[in-house]
Amino acid sequence: EGEVLFQGSSDDVIVYLKDPSAATAKPQQQQQQQQPQKQQQQPQKQQQQRIQQKSSIQKQSPKKSPQQQQQPQMTKKQQLRQKKKEEQIQANKPKKSATSGSSKKGVGDVNLDDCSDSYQRVKNNSGWTLWSYGDTKANLSEVDGENDDDPKSTVDSLRAAIVSRPDEVLYAYMHVKYGDSGRAKFVLVTYVPDSLSGMKKARANMHKGFVEKFVQYFHTMIQVTNAEEMTVDLVMAKLKAAGGANYGGGAGFSNVKNKAFSSYSEKEKETNIGPVT
Repeated sequence: EGEVLFQGSSDDVIVYLKDPSAATAKPQQQQQQQQPQKQQQQPQKQQQQRIQQKSSIQKQSPKKSPQQQQQPQMTKKQQLRQKKKEEQIQANKPKKSATSGSSKKGVGDVNLDDCSDSYQRVKNNSGWTLWSYGDTKANLSEVDGENDDDPKSTVDSLRAAIVSRPDEVLYAYMHVKYGDSGRAKFVLVTYVPDSLSGMKKARANMHKGFVEKFVQYFHTMIQVTNAEEMTVDLVMAKLKAAGGANYGGGAGFSNVKNKAFSSYSEKEKETNIGPVT
């Protein structure tokens, strides 16, 4: 192949030297023939890649139902109205009570289902009810209670019940008569003795909020660490502070009413207006 440039002999061995350009001619021709083929294959590969990408995107995107495909796109105002409607629906849904006895409880949840009857009894009548954990860590139930209309005997009997359980976390709901008019007042009492461990005190602090949400209807709350702190004077002072105005009670309040009436009568005599008939 190619032109022989030199020919010689040495010991009957013939040596041929060929033109190097002839040796490289074929690879160059093959490369030139392969380049058009590669250029034709590149668009085909790109097209196949695009088809594969489109098919993968279609698989990932959720299929729309015929109803969704027929619905027109909402404007911003319509979207805002729809959002408000959904928020109103969520707000009107009944919320699950934090004290529900469900099997899945969060950290700090407490079950007060066993306290419902005693709570309604005290709220609708009089007296007090006392709740304790017993042998559990997160289930409260009634351990004592009494119906009494007299404020002093009500507080005294509750204090005696707390004294009988000195080393327990206790919650009490009390219905007392307040003032000359005997208005119904409700008191929530939390008893956490100093003798308890730090763990039990921390659990009582976590559960206190759940007990408040369960009771909901009370005028004042009293926290004591010693049962002897529970006196009728303490309860009345707390109710007075919670009421805002100092109406007093007993004979003192009656004297205020009598003085106001006599003062009004004297002023009425000074006028020319006759009595109303």
